[in-house]
Amino acid sequence: MELNLSMDDFKSFGRLACLSTVFVLVQFLILTTLAAIFYPGGYNYLGYYFSDLGAITARNGAPNTISSAIFLITLTLVGIFMIPTWIILPSLFKKSTYERITSYLGTSFGLLATPLLIGVALFPMDTEPELHGLFARYFFLAFGVAILIYSVAILLNEDYSNYYSIFGFVIFILVLIYVFVNLGAMHTFVQKVIVYSYIIWASIQVFRIWPSVEPS
Repeated sequence: MELNLSMDDFKSFGRLACLSTVFVLVQFLILTTLAAIFYPGGYNYLGYYFSDLGAITARNGAPNTISSAIFLITLTLVGIFMIPTWIILPSLFKKSTYERITSYLGTSFGLLATPLLIGVALFPMDTEPELHGLFARYFFLAFGVAILIYSVAILLNEDYSNYYSIFGFVIFILVLIYVFVNLGAMHTFVQKVIVYSYIIWASIQVFRIWPSVEPS
């Protein structure tokens, strides 16, 4: 994948979808790092959830104004800017009816994850724990199911290596464990693994989509 950008790339919906995904994944990594830096009392990377960054009050009792604002911004951007990628992703799966149907179903769950992720950002874990937990649980499940379904589509697509589908299946298993099993102190660590796996998975799709969509 070569990112030698020209004005024509910005006229192509497919390439704009790729660029929007690159932008939103990079900003998530940068902004969550900034939110952790500004977190009152210090952010325990392995001991705290990502959602702690969005809490109104930090665990030490201090107002968490800056980090919570950053958390709201970055999650909202991720939800919105991933929409074009979910829309364009089925274009990679056109060789058979099974591929097309499977990819459209996967995209449906991916799009469902968008409002759920924004809900995670809008309802802080400390002031709205029930709503926050509900949105978080179903976001992980929706995104995980989308990856699972696309893993099946990848198996049906001869242009994709089956290693990508195995990676997707592993992510889905981790999601099920995270959502339904009490992992104790390991729970926050598994969450980090899943979130960064989501980022890797989305990045892989960008690398696959970019050469397949010609600039206008």
